[in-house]
Amino acid sequence: MGWFEGIADRIVGAEVKYITKPIGEALADGGIYILNAITDVMPEIGAGIVVVCAIGIMITGDIPKWLARMAVGVGGAIIWLLNA
Repeated sequence: MGWFEGIADRIVGAEVKYITKPIGEALADGGIYILNAITDVMPEIGAGIVVVCAIGIMITGDIPKWLARMAVGVGGAIIWLLNA
């Protein structure tokens, strides 16, 4: 049975080398591309959060609620950009 295990090891090794590894590399490259794209538009996302919260303040008049939402949203955008 030793020869059979050697063949099985070569088949599994080839599977990892030619199938699994390229798929993992493609997924990693795609994830990096998406994160870079989000980082590139993060200032616009932060500005959009400010505009939405300003409109919410004007429509509802509930200033503390909308300021808290804006602080969380813009704070998240700033933290994202500082870590980029």
